[in-house]
Amino acid sequence: MASVDGYTRGSLRRKMLTAADLIRQNPRELLRTIAGRPEKYVAYVTHPCKVPAADSVPGWELRKLSDNALTELAAAGGELQAQTVRLAKGRKNDAYGVYVNDTIAGIAWMVPSQHDAEYAVRNVKLRAGEVEITHCVTVSEFRGRGVYTYMIRSLCALACQHQVRRVYMITNQNNTASQRGILKAGLRPTGGIHRHVFDYIGPNVAVTFRRHRWGCFGWQ
Repeated sequence: MASVDGYTRGSLRRKMLTAADLIRQNPRELLRTIAGRPEKYVAYVTHPCKVPAADSVPGWELRKLSDNALTELAAAGGELQAQTVRLAKGRKNDAYGVYVNDTIAGIAWMVPSQHDAEYAVRNVKLRAGEVEITHCVTVSEFRGRGVYTYMIRSLCALACQHQVRRVYMITNQNNTASQRGILKAGLRPTGGIHRHVFDYIGPNVAVTFRRHRWGCFGWQ
């Protein structure tokens, strides 16, 4: 117990010294730090049954990925490496892959509300009957061929079959390419989600402002 207390006091002392240095050298940066690191997202929504069907392309297929398949794909490195990290952090495997002639072309996760409820960071904060399509990656050699649109529309068709009533997607405010793809797939913008992350307090400590549920007549 003494060693733990000593570590806590040492960590607190380091943070106080860092803050003192910022006050002397850069008070504006201190204010920005206190206010939290901003994360700004654009949110999109749709009823999955209203999304146009994915084009039928010979050799293209959406498949649910097993843990082993996801790990093997991520082990190859590159753009898919982060997929295994999510499993290692305790996330449920909600990953799907788009295959073109049996070669992986892209991965996306469709997270249901019951899984979302277990996570510390909940940007959308799903309700019953809702899912979020997220962590979308298109392998570089397949970009520009409509894989992103195919992936979103195929997942919406699957959500429709399971009587999901609302599909959400969010993307960084500056990711205009992703925003164009989401709109093309058939979702519509529904407000922003802003987080202020206080890294200096602890992991996942943040204040989140959610405007994505504001409809024309109030909260959705």
